[in-house]
Amino acid sequence: MQSKMRARMRLHFGSLTECQYQLSTYGIAPQSLPLDAFGNVNLDRHLRWVHSCVMEETLVEFPISSSHALEPITTPNENDVLFTGGKVGKHIGNQRFKSYILEFSQVYDSGTDEIKRHIVNEISAKIHEGGGRFLRRHGAAWEEVPLDNLRGKIMQAFRKCRRVRKQSCV
Repeated sequence: MQSKMRARMRLHFGSLTECQYQLSTYGIAPQSLPLDAFGNVNLDRHLRWVHSCVMEETLVEFPISSSHALEPITTPNENDVLFTGGKVGKHIGNQRFKSYILEFSQVYDSGTDEIKRHIVNEISAKIHEGGGRFLRRHGAAWEEVPLDNLRGKIMQAFRKCRRVRKQSCV
């Protein structure tokens, strides 16, 4: 079992009422459990609750407007960070992103994995708080970079910065 999931898993013993009470102390409402009062299993309510918890955690970590996710983006705003595979260095959002990478690069390079994750999340949050999004080309339009890919792209920017620094020292 993954260590991330191990911290989220606890066993509860006793009657249904006792277990419901114990789980309510963790913020889990009795109506979100897959068992009803008669012991019948109903996973629909439970899966809706799990999905809402995952969405809530995602929105707390990376607040993204729902309008961004639904509408195709034809024109990026100036605060957006554009990933094109080419050069977009003159775009204001990319310049701001690069300044964050330079600002945090030494701490990132010498930090633990936990510190690196925190820095990546911090940079993502700063861009989002400034009204920016992380975008990539999708046909003639733009689309937001999914969160899993976004972390990788930010980490790649740190690796590229490290290579450039080493080359300039030689």
